[in-house]
Amino acid sequence: MKPTISVIMPVFNCAEFVGQAIESILTQSFTDFELIIVDDGSKDDTRDQVDQYTDSRISRHSICHKKTSFGAAAALNIGISKAKGEFIARQDGDDYSLPTRFERQVEYLYKNLICKVVGTAMTLMDGAYDTVYYYGRVTRDRLIRAWPCVAHPTIMTYSNVFKDVGLYDETIDYCEDYDLWMRVIEYYGDDTIQNLQKIQYVKREHDRTNTVKGKKNGLISLYNEMVLLKSKIRAVKNEL
Repeated sequence: MKPTISVIMPVFNCAEFVGQAIESILTQSFTDFELIIVDDGSKDDTRDQVDQYTDSRISRHSICHKKTSFGAAAALNIGISKAKGEFIARQDGDDYSLPTRFERQVEYLYKNLICKVVGTAMTLMDGAYDTVYYYGRVTRDRLIRAWPCVAHPTIMTYSNVFKDVGLYDETIDYCEDYDLWMRVIEYYGDDTIQNLQKIQYVKREHDRTNTVKGKKNGLISLYNEMVLLKSKIRAVKNEL
């Protein structure tokens, strides 16, 4: 029997935290899922930590290890290609989800048929424990003017969304999620990305996360501009 949710967890050098991330999935109140862990060439003990778990929902063929790092988008695409669930959920290897996250997201998607992607509010574990809330409904204008409008690792979406709009663009570092949200809005329309206003995720901010690295090297703003340019090009092509 196919699982309802396929959880995609790309991991890279997060041995210190990956156990807590896995436990937060295995202890969800909604239990009908598979956990697909994609190791993007970790150099630390991440693989050893993952291999300690024998839960049947983490099958050996779903744990993929690569010799070199190709980035988050490539790791996510590998996970999606192996997914069997009706829904796909994200989870980072150094964060953790609260126990009712999947239950609330599945219920929301079933009740709100216009919604194709649902994220949640989250707490940043950066010393201050700040809480981040996002717009309940996301439009193209909000994506352009107020990015980020959704926290990537908190999302759950229908697996067929990737068949409709395509996989993650592996040429885009740091902002592969922004590019995906633009394509979702272009394909399905405004308000098809929504956010729960209840905290269901705890995110660590440290020097090894893509967000922190991207802000330090200034590449996030450059990739954002690339995403917007690609969106404009698609719009012009569609008008021809």
